[in-house]
Amino acid sequence: MTSTRTSRRCSASASRSTRRCSTPRCSRRSDPVTLPSSTSPRTDPVTTVAGPCGGGRRRPWVAAVATHRMSALALLGLLAIWEIIGRLPSSDGVFPAPTAIAAQAWRDRDLLLSNASLTLENAALGFVYGNAAAVLLAVLFNLVPVLGRLSRGLLVTIYCLPLIVLAPIIGVSFGGDTPKVVLASLAVVFPTYISTTIGLRSAQGIQQDVVRGMGGNRWTVLRKVQLRACVPDLLAGMRVAAPAAVLGAMLGEFLGGSKGLGVLLVATMPQAFPERLWAVGLFATAIAAACYGVLALIGRLVAARQQDPTVGVGAVPADERVGGLPEPVWSALSVLVVLGAWIGYLWATDLPPTFAKGPDDVWRYLVDGPKAADHREMFLDALAVTLPRTALGLVCGLALAFGLAVVLSMSRALSSALLPVALVSQSMPLVALTPLLVIVLGRGDLTVLAITTSVTFFPSFVTVAQGLRATPRAATEVLDVYAASRWTVLWKVAAPGAIPHLVESARLAIPRALLGVILAEYLALGTGVGELILQARGKLEFSLLWSVAAVVTLLSVLAYSAVGLVERFTRRRFGA
Repeated sequence: MTSTRTSRRCSASASRSTRRCSTPRCSRRSDPVTLPSSTSPRTDPVTTVAGPCGGGRRRPWVAAVATHRMSALALLGLLAIWEIIGRLPSSDGVFPAPTAIAAQAWRDRDLLLSNASLTLENAALGFVYGNAAAVLLAVLFNLVPVLGRLSRGLLVTIYCLPLIVLAPIIGVSFGGDTPKVVLASLAVVFPTYISTTIGLRSAQGIQQDVVRGMGGNRWTVLRKVQLRACVPDLLAGMRVAAPAAVLGAMLGEFLGGSKGLGVLLVATMPQAFPERLWAVGLFATAIAAACYGVLALIGRLVAARQQDPTVGVGAVPADERVGGLPEPVWSALSVLVVLGAWIGYLWATDLPPTFAKGPDDVWRYLVDGPKAADHREMFLDALAVTLPRTALGLVCGLALAFGLAVVLSMSRALSSALLPVALVSQSMPLVALTPLLVIVLGRGDLTVLAITTSVTFFPSFVTVAQGLRATPRAATEVLDVYAASRWTVLWKVAAPGAIPHLVESARLAIPRALLGVILAEYLALGTGVGELILQARGKLEFSLLWSVAAVVTLLSVLAYSAVGLVERFTRRRFGA
């Protein structure tokens, strides 16, 4: 009898549960997708969809086909709107229609392919060298954590180096195509190093304990467990690094060379030939996006479950195995490592004293030299122009990214359609975007704002969108019990939980935004820090050139670190 009553109670409970799960509210909104982390099983945020009641999953290939179909429709819609606008008389030819651009690209196919071959060669060499260095450094610092902690400041400095400022120095230091390869290598080191480090530390402790229990040493654990565990993260970092390599190679071509897509862009800008300029810029974008897509496909084939390539790439992870010293001491040691790397570069390249300037020369130029006061005033005037532009563009890009991500989070179909487009859009080389916006918007502050907003918006939108998708299921279920609306769930749970992701995207966007402003000033406006670079190159003022590189990098690192502190606070506050 007891068994019969228990069975009836269980059946009644199951029936009530079934009725709850079939309510319109539950069927209308599915659970958010869990964002992968370095300590949780990796899932693809686009193709993995959990059932609203904890039930079965959609087949991954079905979700992938649906997502790509929506993305293709969204892209076709954008092209159609672009075609209509481009054929309006008010466009004045500066915003040509896609069909006109495609026709011009076909006529210039030999020119485009011959220049693209050199750009791809330099980008590929930089990609290989930079990734090899990043992986070796990640493995070395994993084996010797103290070295990793000491080198953290150097790695952040490399990431925050505006390549447009560094390019003239690299160009004088090396000859031929070597500067393009070096710039491409520097552009890929940081994302690959971070992803590899996260992957090495994500290896399961039980597996490592098993290998050690069977007599394995540190190298055995590294070979048998950690290297295998880091493959998905490594591929994610390489996916982000591929467009960066194209950007670095084209920046080197911007500042000197006889052939390449960067050289072709510079040569086309004064010709008043917008169709060709758009064809070159979009062709460079297509190459970067293709590199991104190829590595994404390889990642899918090698690791069926892979980490998202935007979230989590950019923060130097702390190593709990290193301690014993206060944080200010580690920071001071990191500064010494950066200064030592600077001096070591001058020693290794053996540059003439007239060009090679060390930390003491920069200090003398800006602090205690005979004309230091005039130099400081010149820098302050330039920074008073560049920094407000950077801050305004950064704020606009972040606000636009957060607002659009919040709106699209209410429609899973629309969000899934636009998210892959945004992932590809962020691979557009900045050097290809800048000339296009110059011919459309002119040579003014509006162009700078558009450039800074765009380079901030796309990666920030992807990051915030993934943060909104990472809303804990338990939190939404609590509000479901009280029949909360979608907007209530968004306002009370999803949006606050995405704030740390917004701050993280701000930290990662600071160097990109600063690079975008300086590049626009250098190419189009002739003001601010860009004017200082033009002056240093034109008058061969090498002390000014090195001082610009040092000051801009220092400001970028300080801003990066300050936003990093805010990010730590928001993660503690909102539990992300």
